[in-house]
Amino acid sequence: MADRSGQLLGNYRLARLLGEGGFADVYLGEHLHLGTEAAIKVLHTHLVGDDWESFRKEARIIAGLIHPHIVRLLDFDVKEGMPFLVMAYAPNGTLRRRHSRGEPVPVAAVVSYISQVASALQYVHEHKLIHRDVKPENLLVGTDGEILLSDFGVAIIAQTSREPNIQGIGGTVAYMAPEQIQSKPGAASDQYALGVVVYEWLTGERPFTGSFTEMATKHILVEPPPLRERVPTLAPEVEAVVLRALAKNPARRFPSVQAFGLAFEEAAGAGQATLIGLKTPMPVVSAPPLTPRSSTEGTFPAATLGSSTANEASLSTRVQVSLLVPGSEVPLSVSSSTPVDPSAQTLYAPPAAPAKQSAPALLPQSAQRRLSRRAVLGGLVGLVGAAGGISWLLLSQRPTATGTVIPPTPTFTPTPLEATRLLTYRGHSTNVYAVAWSPDGTRIASGAGAQPTLDVDHTVQVWESAAGTPLLTYRGHTQSISGMDWSPDSKLIASASYDGTVQVWEANAGASPLVTYRGHKNHVWDVAWSPDGNFIASCGADGTVQVWKAATGSLVYTYRRHLKGVASVEWSRDGSQILSASYDTTVHIWDAFSGTLALKYTGHIDWVKSAVWSPDGTRVASGGGNNDLGLDKDNSVQIWDAKTGNLLVTYTGHPLPVFGIIWSPDGAHIASCGADNNVRVWNAANADTLFSYSHHTNLVESLSWSPDGTRVVSGSDDKTAQVWWAK
Repeated sequence: MADRSGQLLGNYRLARLLGEGGFADVYLGEHLHLGTEAAIKVLHTHLVGDDWESFRKEARIIAGLIHPHIVRLLDFDVKEGMPFLVMAYAPNGTLRRRHSRGEPVPVAAVVSYISQVASALQYVHEHKLIHRDVKPENLLVGTDGEILLSDFGVAIIAQTSREPNIQGIGGTVAYMAPEQIQSKPGAASDQYALGVVVYEWLTGERPFTGSFTEMATKHILVEPPPLRERVPTLAPEVEAVVLRALAKNPARRFPSVQAFGLAFEEAAGAGQATLIGLKTPMPVVSAPPLTPRSSTEGTFPAATLGSSTANEASLSTRVQVSLLVPGSEVPLSVSSSTPVDPSAQTLYAPPAAPAKQSAPALLPQSAQRRLSRRAVLGGLVGLVGAAGGISWLLLSQRPTATGTVIPPTPTFTPTPLEATRLLTYRGHSTNVYAVAWSPDGTRIASGAGAQPTLDVDHTVQVWESAAGTPLLTYRGHTQSISGMDWSPDSKLIASASYDGTVQVWEANAGASPLVTYRGHKNHVWDVAWSPDGNFIASCGADGTVQVWKAATGSLVYTYRRHLKGVASVEWSRDGSQILSASYDTTVHIWDAFSGTLALKYTGHIDWVKSAVWSPDGTRVASGGGNNDLGLDKDNSVQIWDAKTGNLLVTYTGHPLPVFGIIWSPDGAHIASCGADNNVRVWNAANADTLFSYSHHTNLVESLSWSPDGTRVVSGSDDKTAQVWWAK
């Protein structure tokens, strides 16, 4: 088409031509009134009749794609039948300009590129769109060096055009998947195109060259040349990942483009974009001896995937347990020939809720005591048994609340290094899964979960930290409370639940939620408020961490690098990074708004349920357990450097899984709790145990330290929250 430089389109003057393509020309445009710059994409098509309405519909969908690695669509219009799009301008050009043809790209750089592009494409696919034209020319470099997916013109043209060949084929044949060439594109076609791009980055050449017909034929019929024929030093694992993305049959590719990106990152190793923590063998912890009895039969509920029905299975002298791990479709079977006494032994499956304000563990204490609600998570984890079943009902109640005047906190006279119990709160009728001290130190919030009985309590209760006087009961959730966090000003509470929501409500009058966030596809396990009070991060069983605006619930960014459910989340003290712990055995530190991975810690040998920053932000403490019977594997708390991932201290004082970890406000001590019913307070510098708090009679699920550093509140499956001196 003719150069339109100097012409007016809408409120923009076309300053100069930036690029030409088969479907559109791109100009640098200057706003007539604001003087701001934008990229103006003039599409090579003519809209008539109903085409305009179709174009508007598709353009509005694309305008709604808000992602840190997607170029924003700012406006669109049609002039004399000619559609044009107004896009955000990326002044640093494209990845094609950064890396010319024939120039191999270092693997570390490819890891960074593919993670950003795959994240953007995954977001696009979840919004039911296909890009159709992934290539280096359409990958822009933003002002901060971030990669931006651009050029949705093909998607719009393909959706709105009346021409069948345009609807099916639109794109660039050098990067086109076989099914797209055959007019049957799908989300996997974008993965194939990204695979071609990665092939070109690694080798300097595309897998196929030639005329349009020659390349189309090769994409359909010819296997791509092995990458290591061209780059012998390339790791075989990397080659295998790329070739899988280039499979002719879409069903043989990765299940999603995000899975492709993660697989490539893992195959490439740490590179420059990922720092790996040191793996340290965990010591074997001996379990207390078990005394067998003549009768060793107990009843334990079980769960099946996606079900809310608890079954019962008989346990005899040989234990066979199937563990459904979040994020895995294959149950892990473990067995023990040790004689089992249900009144003396604890048997558990991996917990499935956040560490900082954790949901319960699956660990019965006697033959008559039911498992906590982790046995009926809807199948996320559980002890899978055979025989009978009982149905249980979650009773939904309308929110009610009352407020009261909060008295000043009295001064305590402590006994140094002793766990003196100060008060026991008994307001809940079921297990206390989460506790949180208000930043002003005057109140405590505790959240409970439902067991498979009619005695259902899925409330958050706010009470005085000094006297335990109840102040407010929040009833907005319909399932168990798994985590909560106070706003920095102590006015609001964000509570996470197995009902799949995070609800933000007033701590003094929480009759109904101010904001209900429903972005997660499964149970929400933890929630954390940003230090400035403007954003909230939440995580859960869907394997994502989602950052959203606290005032409106608007999604800002979704982090998808974890391979299984994410158990806990916490912001850095300056609000720039997020710390997330997962059942995939890793802890990640990443940029809160771009998702750029700063460090991946892999020191644990099994699931990680909790990870917390030290008060000064220089260290991280993380802890978890294992998918075995819990007696001889990890069950440790590890302290490591937040910049390098180097292991500093390992605490092995818990013989069973660790559920919650907190630092003292001065950073000198750590309190940790778990399946052994105890809270242990120890020295963060050398892992020496200072004392143990042992007043709970069941699993201790969560902890919170008072802001002044003098007291700890602990929540337990014994249905109590206890406040005790810890200085």
